[in-house]
Amino acid sequence: MIGGSVASRLHGEPRQTIDADLVAALPGKQAQPLVDLLGGDFYADVNSILNAVTNQSSVSVIHLASRSKVDMFVSWRTPFWQSQRERRQKNNYRRKPWT
Repeated sequence: MIGGSVASRLHGEPRQTIDADLVAALPGKQAQPLVDLLGGDFYADVNSILNAVTNQSSVSVIHLASRSKVDMFVSWRTPFWQSQRERRQKNNYRRKPWT
């Protein structure tokens, strides 16, 4: 699930911050493949990700070229996460090309 300023912008309420918040159901065995997938484009520390998975907390990854930060909340086993999941909205947002 996507939250924060990215979700706010998609729903028509722009915010000053330009970061992304993700809620992820990420098992520990997927931490290294995620870091590998992000490759050299992002700063992502596998130990920090594993710590977030273990403690059901958050971790940041940073897109190096833009310095944009993505906060991943890996708290999918909590009642709060369950309530977020139940309230999520599918967004079929498609940016229209400029005419």
